[in-house]
Amino acid sequence: MSEEVEVKIFEETPVEERLEKIRKKIMKDAEKQASEILGEAQGRAAKVIEEAEKRAERRASEILRREAEEAEREKRKIIAEAKLRARQIVTASKEEGVRRVFEEARKRLEALASSKEYVQALEKMIERGALALGGGNLEVVLPEQHANIDLNLEKIAEEVSKRLGVKTKLEKARETVYATGGVIIRKSDGSLLIDNTFETVLEREEKNLRTKIAKILFT
Repeated sequence: MSEEVEVKIFEETPVEERLEKIRKKIMKDAEKQASEILGEAQGRAAKVIEEAEKRAERRASEILRREAEEAEREKRKIIAEAKLRARQIVTASKEEGVRRVFEEARKRLEALASSKEYVQALEKMIERGALALGGGNLEVVLPEQHANIDLNLEKIAEEVSKRLGVKTKLEKARETVYATGGVIIRKSDGSLLIDNTFETVLEREEKNLRTKIAKILFT
């Protein structure tokens, strides 16, 4: 090797070393910076994932809560509808029961009105009505088909007078009433009356019975 070449190599070597050192320093700094950037990015990514997971959990909890609330509302709705339906069934059954009872009662009263026992039953009804009105001058209003029925009104009046201590007189009214059977007893001056026709008696009893049923059903 010539002296010129040796001098050149000697002069260039320090520069190359310095460049290599610089290159290594740059690489080292770059690696460090890249590592820091990567670490920071990974940290941010982890935080994003963590927050996303928390949001997802909150969302899932919210959905489950809403679904649970919706399920509970649906459950209450179904139960309420079932209770209403059950009440309707019970009410309908009670109504049907009442209807059948009174239909049977009407048939029996119709049968009574054409039986031998009717006159005796009618006289008892007149006596009770006369007692309830307090005696005095009274009129008996009969159904048209029973207008000519033979009643012992004098005997009834005597019994009422005896029991009340009030002179009592009973007479058949000129007019009649539209009814299957029974009787209306009234004061001769029209101030008071008791309607014991079969239809009215049944109507009163039906109202009372329906009131009792309503109390049983809705209290």
